[in-house]
Amino acid sequence: MRDVGGGHAVTTTPSQTIGPYFGPALPASGTGPPVLRGSVLDGDGAGVPDALLEFWPPFARVPTAADGSYVLRTSSAVPPYLAVCVHARGLPRHLFTRVYFAELPDDPLLAALPPERRATLLALPGPSGHRFDVRLRGERETVFLSF
Repeated sequence: MRDVGGGHAVTTTPSQTIGPYFGPALPASGTGPPVLRGSVLDGDGAGVPDALLEFWPPFARVPTAADGSYVLRTSSAVPPYLAVCVHARGLPRHLFTRVYFAELPDDPLLAALPPERRATLLALPGPSGHRFDVRLRGERETVFLSF
């Protein structure tokens, strides 16, 4: 407790971590077929079970499952790339990245990266949508952007 003057005392609140996230509070990610699926992985390659990914456009928030996997569904057209914001326990600030559905030769961000780093931003096509894993650290760490 700390006296803030005038005989009023306040108690500090405990520190908070990001999450947990509750499904009813999240906007639906769409009703169409899966557009993107993948996992959020820590530095050891283990799935991060309580991360939250924000994608725009279209704006959608998608939590990860217990194994760190996620599925993004949308009923609208998908642009050449999506902006992604990653929230996860242990991150003092959220992270920003992009996911590209194809390599764009005239994109300034992709052009500025060496091929091995550029590959961390490219979704891989598959039979049930594209796959994009977010690697928070370690080998093949996803390129994160600062604003």
